Amino acid sequence: MYKGELETFLEEKGFIIRKGKEDFRLSSGWCGPYEIVHGDRSLKEKIKPEIKKTFEDVEGLYVYLKGDKILYVGKGKPIWARVWSHFRESFEVVGGDRLKIWHQFFKNKTHCGEVRVYWKELKDEKMRIIVEKMLAYVLDPEFVSFHESKKQKSRTTPTRDKLN
Repeated sequence: MYKGELETFLEEKGFIIRKGKEDFRLSSGWCGPYEIVHGDRSLKEKIKPEIKKTFEDVEGLYVYLKGDKILYVGKGKPIWARVWSHFRESFEVVGGDRLKIWHQFFKNKTHCGEVRVYWKELKDEKMRIIVEKMLAYVLDPEFVSFHESKKQKSRTTPTRDKLN
């Protein structure tokens, strides 16, 4: 119902550009790409300082792409901590991921390998929350359908408590 209005807002504010009727891309106002190899545990010690240096203390939004597929839209304060966390999630469970959704997503072989991260500074926390949701709705990253399928599965799979 409101998708057209959201698309227009994101275009007017410089977050996305329209390539076709249903085809959107990030606008040139985004920084990046930062290229990272997900799934390679051997890079763990080397890559953390590189991530910190690249993203510094930027607060804002970030988007993961692999090839021309948008994998994930997120927000971070600071962004480097979220990028570091997602890198680790590609080969290990990270604290705070209670349901292991991000680990399951980022370790998946279709989401591992060379990925690109683009980012845009946005200091206002409330605006980050809103724009992140809008971007996820309009750009429809793969994580959205992955997460929805996991939620559906958890609703239909009985837990030990339900069985007793």
